[in-house]
Amino acid sequence: MSKGDCAIQGVLPALKILDNYRWPPHYNESRMTLMIRDPHCLYAYWNYNEDQYKAFVSRFFRKKSRWLIRLFNVAAFSGISGNREHRCTDITIVPGAESIYIDLPGNTYSCSVSMGIQTGGGVFHPFIQSNAVIVPFVAKSKPAVAVPADATERAPDICNAASPSYSSCSCPK
Repeated sequence: MSKGDCAIQGVLPALKILDNYRWPPHYNESRMTLMIRDPHCLYAYWNYNEDQYKAFVSRFFRKKSRWLIRLFNVAAFSGISGNREHRCTDITIVPGAESIYIDLPGNTYSCSVSMGIQTGGGVFHPFIQSNAVIVPFVAKSKPAVAVPADATERAPDICNAASPSYSSCSCPK
């Protein structure tokens, strides 16, 4: 038996396991998932059915077309208070990409994305749509208070002066 025969025999049991494997019901479906990375950035990834993709491209893609991710500010459409200046933002993507990080424009509170083709005439044809996410609100924190080196001696005075609302400060005495 040669070295090559051993390598082939090692692969054969794995192939038999794959013959009996049942793919999940959602496998080979066109799906897009949107997740929050932080209050300023989202992450989107997608999978698509190859036949649906080919049919979509043959129907809509032309010479001056481009692939886009369109970020929708859902708050602007649903009546939720939020930034109404950015109803949607277009981001050009490379054909064949499988994921993208999206920097959020301004205060975007709830959003979703679609991937599709924009024709040369500016018409957007969505291929797949993501879930909607609610982005956490970002507020500026209060400035930190510098504590002098002799703070242990004057701890209650410093705590009370730095924040009058903490008048019952439990600093060491």
